[in-house]
Amino acid sequence: MKLRQKCKHFRILIIGRANAGKTTILQKICNTNEEATIQDAKGNMIPMSTITPSNMRGMHDIEKSLIFPSNQGFVFHDSRGIEAGGKQELDIVQNFIAKRAKSHNLEDRIHVIWYCIPVDNDRIFTAAEKSFFDNLSRHGAPVIAIFTKFDHRDIESFMSLQEEGLEDAEAKAKASQHAKEVFEKEYLPDIYNLSYPPQRHVYLRDMQEPDSSVSELAERTAEVLENGVLRLMFVSTQRSSITLCIKYAIEQYVLPFYALLILYFPSRVVVKWFIDYRKKSHKGPAALMSRADVYQFACHVRPFYSLKSTDCFLLSLPGSCVVPI
Repeated sequence: MKLRQKCKHFRILIIGRANAGKTTILQKICNTNEEATIQDAKGNMIPMSTITPSNMRGMHDIEKSLIFPSNQGFVFHDSRGIEAGGKQELDIVQNFIAKRAKSHNLEDRIHVIWYCIPVDNDRIFTAAEKSFFDNLSRHGAPVIAIFTKFDHRDIESFMSLQEEGLEDAEAKAKASQHAKEVFEKEYLPDIYNLSYPPQRHVYLRDMQEPDSSVSELAERTAEVLENGVLRLMFVSTQRSSITLCIKYAIEQYVLPFYALLILYFPSRVVVKWFIDYRKKSHKGPAALMSRADVYQFACHVRPFYSLKSTDCFLLSLPGSCVVPI
């Protein structure tokens, strides 16, 4: 409840060419098949009955908001004009981001930018896309490059591996990784060597399939959000990855337990061991989350505080860890 009071909506600017799969991505992140409703800059709903083919293009004015009725925690802005690559279109996007960044209201700012780039043809990056990553200062809004239709690259890799003499089964098993390696070697430097490269990138495949997922996009988005309120807002609003929700729930509620544990055993040796353990685990802040980890921690401090074996066991019980393991 307090989180929603601080920020009622998570705002995303999505950019990309026509047929880049933007609508599908938005539906997947909200776990819905419904069409988004459109609101004007003042938040007034635009009745779909008033929309005709002649003014449909105007409905994608960057100032207008797209909201899915079943998940109103997300507010999306779609910028289609930038694919033309003209200076005027780029200026419109830059001014929109800059204006939003100056807002004193957190929920009115652009919180993340998703740039969708289809890779199903030989011309990976257009002049407009290179201009965006080379000229636009994004005023603190992190950018994630989304390479859509990557299954086409998988097919090319499969055929390439076949030509190298691999059997069909082996070529199929290695195609996805091979496609990724080739793409990262031959194409990614084209944008990562520009002035404003994306903070993260993801590959999306087979988005037309009902069971396809954007969970990796959700994970990368959570990673780039430095503001804790926005991160929790995004994680709790997205409906594409329950694993992501569990991960951040652990960080939010389980880690305080370990802080209390260190508080009750205030030894620099204990604190150092705790920090070293997390570094060795390479799992980030949620490293100590299993009963075995808690038991190991308790056993480590046992010699310093005369703990009994039963004490160590009791500390490792699920109830002691706040969240059942």
